[in-house]
Amino acid sequence: MSFLVEAYISIRAFFESGGNVLWGILVVTILMWTLIIERAWYFLLDMPGRLAELERQWRDRSDRTSWFAHRIRDGMVSTVVIEANRNILLIKALMSVLPLLGLLGTVTGISLVGQKSESPKCGGALERPLWDTESTICH
Repeated sequence: MSFLVEAYISIRAFFESGGNVLWGILVVTILMWTLIIERAWYFLLDMPGRLAELERQWRDRSDRTSWFAHRIRDGMVSTVVIEANRNILLIKALMSVLPLLGLLGTVTGISLVGQKSESPKCGGALERPLWDTESTICH
């Protein structure tokens, strides 16, 4: 039990020192991995049964050579492709957002250091690049 308490204290300290952006990174990461696991579940468990069902439906058709039959087959294939690609673009978008959130956390952390610094030289040196970076991220 003490291991769990120590782990909880370490994680809490990590998030307290990381700032508010770290919570956003956690939420985006959990959402992304939930979608990745859902896709893996689909490909490993659901898709093989779905393909077998569609193949059985195709074999049970009496007409498999006409133009209409091929359009029905194309529709079946399209359905499987749409099901297979579901949430893939969202996963890619979340993967692209995570490094930007990390950069935002870095910028806000450096900004806080620059604001808390007693040396005007240090604060002034950080002000210009931080302003440029924050303006490109936030606007």
